Amino acid sequence: SVMASILKVNTIQDATNSTTAMTVDTAGRVLTPARPAFNVWYSGSNLVSVATIVWNNVEINVGSHYDSSNGRFTAPVTGIYFFSWFAVSISDTQFGTRLAIDGSESSHVYTFSNAASGDNQFESGSGSTMLSLNASQYVTIKVQNGTMLGASNYHNNFCGYLLG
Repeated sequence: SVMASILKVNTIQDATNSTTAMTVDTAGRVLTPARPAFNVWYSGSNLVSVATIVWNNVEINVGSHYDSSNGRFTAPVTGIYFFSWFAVSISDTQFGTRLAIDGSESSHVYTFSNAASGDNQFESGSGSTMLSLNASQYVTIKVQNGTMLGASNYHNNFCGYLLG
């Protein structure tokens, strides 16, 4: 016969520093307050390709693994990470963004849109991906084609977190 068991805990901490890794509230919701995560956006001058986007406005930066001085998210531990980003171009331009790992542009994580000449339309690029990263590898997003509009936060965003 199979024996079932129930483990009842409210908090899980690491053994050395007593840092809380996980809590379970009375409704059964699991929180992971130390999970590396960030959410950033850019404001400033328009960015021309090929430029690494230095997302200078930080809203979330759990663990301080995103660096607003160089646009890099550095993996603190080896694992699977999820990233998502979007950006808008100035009007009447081809526009593309590309994810880079350790400064090397990915051959398969690339967004592209193409405005017809004179159509006065803004283009957008957005992407999402999961990456297997080693500890200390870093991820950036580059303007690969055209010019990114530097105006306010609702035009661009970059976020990510450790899945596990």
